[in-house]
Amino acid sequence: MSIKILTLNNKPVLSKSAGNKPIRFFSPPNAEGGTITYDGDYKIHTFDNQNDIEQFKVISGIPIDASILVVGAGAPGRQRASSSNTVSGGGGAGCVIQDNIKFNTKKSYDINIGKSQSALDYYYDGREYTTTTFGDIYAAEGGYIGSATTGKGGDSCSGYSGGSGGNPTDDDGAGGGGGGHTTNGQSVSGYGKGGDGGAGIKSSISGTELGYGGGGGGASDVSFRNGGSGKDGGGHGADRNKIATAGVRGGGGGGNLVPGSNQLGNDHGHGGKGIVIIRYKYK
Repeated sequence: MSIKILTLNNKPVLSKSAGNKPIRFFSPPNAEGGTITYDGDYKIHTFDNQNDIEQFKVISGIPIDASILVVGAGAPGRQRASSSNTVSGGGGAGCVIQDNIKFNTKKSYDINIGKSQSALDYYYDGREYTTTTFGDIYAAEGGYIGSATTGKGGDSCSGYSGGSGGNPTDDDGAGGGGGGHTTNGQSVSGYGKGGDGGAGIKSSISGTELGYGGGGGGASDVSFRNGGSGKDGGGHGADRNKIATAGVRGGGGGGNLVPGSNQLGNDHGHGGKGIVIIRYKYK
C-alpha cells in the first residue's frame, strides 16, 4: 500500500492506494447555522428567526455549491376602517429569489429575516423591517399593504398588482386579493366572495414542496360568502363567520373585516415573515 499527499482546490487531501484502486479521503462540503435537516444526500439550512441576525458559516476546506431561496416578508391585510363600512384587500407578497451560488471556504454570511407585521406596524414603519438580506449578495423586499378605502389588494414587491375591490364602502362589499410573486391578485365586483391572492412559487428546496410568496385573500362582508383564499403561503381573508389569517413564508396576510376600536380597525391578517433556505450535496 502506498500513501501520498495530493491537493484538491489547493487544499491537502490524503490519497491511499490499495492495489490498483485509489481511495481518497477529504473533508466533504459542510456548514453551520440555522435549523439543519437532511434530504437524502443533501443538507439543508433553514433560517426563519426574525428577531436576531443569524450566520451561515462554511466550515469545510472546500467551497460549497448550493441552491438558495431568499424570501422577503409579505405585507399584512389592511384593517377595516372603524369609521366606515369598507372591507379590506389582502396583503401583497414579499419578493422571492432563487439561485445557485458557490460559497467560499471558511467564510460566514450574515442573514437577516424580514419581519411579520400587523397592519398597525406597517402603518407606522412601512416596509422598513420587511426586507430579508443574505450577506451582501441578496436582498428581498416585503410586499405592499392593500387600500383601506377602495378594498384593493396590495401589490407584490415583484410588481404584480392586487385585485380591485367591489362596493368597498357598502355592507355587502368585498376586497380584492393581494398580488403574488408571479401573478396578480383576483379582482371582485362586489356582492360575492373576497378575491383570491395571486400565486407565488412552489419549491422543494426544503425537501417538501411548499408555496412561497403568495398573495393574501380579500375580505367579504356578504352573507354566505367566504373571504378570498390565500395562495402559496398567503393568508385567507375574513368574512362574517371567521377572522383573517396570517401569511407564512413571505405570503401576504388576509384582508380584515370586523371593525375595532382604533382608527385602523381590527388586525388579524399579519404578513408572513421571510425565510432563507440553503441546500447542498454533502456526501
